[in-house]
Amino acid sequence: MLGRLENIGADLNAYTTKEETCIHASFLSVYYDRAIELFADILFNSTFPEKEIDKEKDVVIDEINAYKDSPSELIFDEFEEMLFRGHPLGKSILGTPASVKRITRKRILGFIAGHYHTNQIVISSVGNIRFDRLVKLVNEAFGCLPENLRTDSRQVF
Repeated sequence: MLGRLENIGADLNAYTTKEETCIHASFLSVYYDRAIELFADILFNSTFPEKEIDKEKDVVIDEINAYKDSPSELIFDEFEEMLFRGHPLGKSILGTPASVKRITRKRILGFIAGHYHTNQIVISSVGNIRFDRLVKLVNEAFGCLPENLRTDSRQVF
């Protein structure tokens, strides 16, 4: 998938915070159709091969170990842990080596199924495209997203 974006000169990147996952790209406006199609392909058709998951686990564990060498980051994590005790926001975004080792393909797919719904995804765009055309492209590519079927309540502070 990444090669298909690179073939059109696009730059794809992603990041995760405690509250969001962001996938973003820069590309020439003549490739809007293709870029949106590729974003949908990433969301709906990523296969998460075990071999790639294992490689990424090693990368994250290395990041966790490097993170321990940053006192300012550790202090901030401890502050958030005290502030948000018992809530996911109080946990380190990287997790622990043990929690990373427990990640499986099945858990990743379950997380996506449980969290990536119409009322939890924001699609935004800046560029040389008419709004009505963008809406049409997004509806064609992402119109099959399920609505949020979760009925559990979220913890509020």
